Amino acid sequence: MDVIIIGGGPCGAAAAITAANAGMQAAVITKKATLMAPGTEPLESVHPGISTLLKAINAEGALAHAARATYTGIYTAGSFMPLSTNPAETWEGSHISPQAFSESLMACAAKAGVTIIDNGKVAGVAQHGGLNSITLSTGVVLQCRHLVDASGRARFLGRKLNFREYYYSPPLTTWSGVAENVSPGFFETMGTSLIPNPAGWSWLAPEPPTRCTWTRLAATKQGRLEPPTELAAFKHSGKIRSANVRWRLFNPVVREGLLLAGDAGGIIDPGAGQGILNALYSGIMAGKTVVNIVQGVSTERHCLSDYNNWFINSYEQRAARLRERYEELGILFLSPINYHQ
Repeated sequence: MDVIIIGGGPCGAAAAITAANAGMQAAVITKKATLMAPGTEPLESVHPGISTLLKAINAEGALAHAARATYTGIYTAGSFMPLSTNPAETWEGSHISPQAFSESLMACAAKAGVTIIDNGKVAGVAQHGGLNSITLSTGVVLQCRHLVDASGRARFLGRKLNFREYYYSPPLTTWSGVAENVSPGFFETMGTSLIPNPAGWSWLAPEPPTRCTWTRLAATKQGRLEPPTELAAFKHSGKIRSANVRWRLFNPVVREGLLLAGDAGGIIDPGAGQGILNALYSGIMAGKTVVNIVQGVSTERHCLSDYNNWFINSYEQRAARLRERYEELGILFLSPINYHQ
């Protein structure tokens, strides 16, 4: 096998399809998803720029399959900011089902010739003789020349192989849930919104006619935040889900035969609004790097160095932009001190 990707989300699918489309033998190891009942899954909001990336991997239909609502801009601090920077254009973002999106991308990967290893749990990784050996919990051992970690916030390889990690923020947590039986009046007065406060923010992703996903972020380790006050009057379905979104980066994100991609390499909280876009882009770049190595475009050392420099620079630029945006909005949890390993 030329390349094995750990993780079947958007990043892993993009890496696998990119490699397979270039004639590489590619496989994805993906765990069985914990499916949520319809109507209880929090939606994720995606930037319109993902359409170009989906087209690049022949997966244009994934967005239409997963979209549950659309938006053209964001209400913040009493003003409306359109997604398009050109007044003559209207860009449209989407609130999507993450489950449906990943399922559609995996179908596209299979169509591209990618081997899908379902219900796979990686128990160990070892390197010898220029090969990566991946041991699954079932005892099956897989071998490949190149291994891409697209395991998301699980960050499997970086933790397993003790990559050096740096922090760019204090501890941050998000909580997400779904309000249902939302009244028509709410949708008349509230659109897709980012509501800042000094300790964090609330995000509202309306799904007319009756649902609204909400996400709250705070610089705290407490067990849970309740739904935002704007939705307090409505019934809430499903389980409130939390996530550790402290800004953190492995550096470097490569070793011989190994690449970290997406959140597996570096995490920024979803306030940047481009999480899935960056996951797709990172996956494509990781896939192209493997292709360049296999096809002899340059030496492996140079290809890995180029990918590492791109990943680190991209992460730090996004972190700097988001820090500036938070300062503009009066979100004060990011102090000017340097965070260390």
